[in-house]
Amino acid sequence: MKPLLLIPVKPLEEGKSRLSGLLSKKKRAELSFRLFDTVLNAAIEAMKPENIIVVSRDLDVLSTARERGIRYWGKEKGRDLNQALSDAIPLSAESIIAIHADLPRVSADDIRAIIETGRENSIVLTSDRKGLGTNAIFMRPPKLINFYFGYMSFSKHVEEARRVGVTPKILKREGLEFDLDTPEDYLHLSRLSNSV
Repeated sequence: MKPLLLIPVKPLEEGKSRLSGLLSKKKRAELSFRLFDTVLNAAIEAMKPENIIVVSRDLDVLSTARERGIRYWGKEKGRDLNQALSDAIPLSAESIIAIHADLPRVSADDIRAIIETGRENSIVLTSDRKGLGTNAIFMRPPKLINFYFGYMSFSKHVEEARRVGVTPKILKREGLEFDLDTPEDYLHLSRLSNSV
């Protein structure tokens, strides 16, 4: 049975604030939506739509999920993202993947690689390029450890896995490691392609 894949998405107008020196608020919202759409397309190609849940309180994001036959969880305003992700996991799930919505080069093969690696491991982690944040996590069972997305989340996830007696598998793939957060990221992606 394939894992359930969760995609947390910030409200589009709140996303990519570190790009405010480069892009207007409207352009940042448009970029955030394109990044989400890229991740959603990769997820749909890699697995059945019924195995995907979008977690957000952005109405445009939730509408897109609904139009594409994707389940969604409407995160309440002020609700912690990590708690919302945990709340969105149905009791029937045997394993989960949580993947960030700002991975401009992610592919269906990247998601399949997480699934494949998860066959042999209880926890699979993918960091960002700096090794500080967590861009994707696989868990079996789904709530084996808590989510710690946010500042320095990668080391927190590693520590939590070891605390429950699991040595996490670290999966390194460019499409999973490259997230778009900073002006440097934006300029780097601009050099790689004209997709932004």
